[in-house]
Amino acid sequence: MAGRDVVDVVRAEFENRAVAQEGAQTARDDDADVAGLAPFAADERFAVARLFEFQGTEAAAIDLDLVYEMLEHDRAPRKENLAIWGRARRAAAALTDALLEDGVGVVVVEGDFLSQEERADF
Repeated sequence: MAGRDVVDVVRAEFENRAVAQEGAQTARDDDADVAGLAPFAADERFAVARLFEFQGTEAAAIDLDLVYEMLEHDRAPRKENLAIWGRARRAAAALTDALLEDGVGVVVVEGDFLSQEERADF
């Protein structure tokens, strides 16, 4: 259809998915509610920790945003300082190590660990 915009393509609803689910959004939908499709929202680290505790494993939760705020005192509207983010990840790693050494079985750390550098900081 040269010269026209394709708005949608009729196809089976089972494409682009490891498990077929009735009424599920396909990966190509431009309005997919990705956060809503996750079993837990990113800020529900406490719910994840509680699941471990329910199963008999002592757990702790660390919010990387809160660690950043402990280190940044300008109250800037956006958390953009990469040096502070690196320091926050290293501080969260040290706290994680201390909790594990103290006998906590699982530490749930919520934050961005997408790049190799971010993971290396942690």
